[in-house]
Amino acid sequence: MKTVTVDPQHRIRIGECAPHTKFWLIPDEKGFRLQRIPTPEPKRRPSKEEAIKLIEKHRVKLSAGWEEIRRTTREID
Repeated sequence: MKTVTVDPQHRIRIGECAPHTKFWLIPDEKGFRLQRIPTPEPKRRPSKEEAIKLIEKHRVKLSAGWEEIRRTTREID
């Protein structure tokens, strides 16, 4: 069994793991055990057609007209 030491920044280096690999620290009757947190599937970017449909579906609706917005943002107290 390999032993490791915690450095002053409370880190442990595990040789076979890639940088930024995340683990759950699970208390056990013998001490602690690490369980790797699965990495989520990368989200794919929508195609151009899908993006256009999403934009049309979720249009921004202003609660006030342009003139009212212009007046309220230009006022100086």
